[in-house]
Amino acid sequence: MTDGTDLRNTAIGGEQYPTRSDGTSTDWVFGSDGVLVTDYDVPESDASDHYPVAVTVRIGR
Repeated sequence: MTDGTDLRNTAIGGEQYPTRSDGTSTDWVFGSDGVLVTDYDVPESDASDHYPVAVTVRIGR
């Protein structure tokens, strides 16, 4: 999916946080040199089988 682009997984600290109630990570946020993720949150919720993923991004280098 990211071949030929500068997109990469934005896992902060190299760790992936579970995005499903069964402990797996199935939702991803991608960034690039121009789109940097500076903070994130994955609040647990019973509204779906996936937890919401909220990120704070900085545009530019």
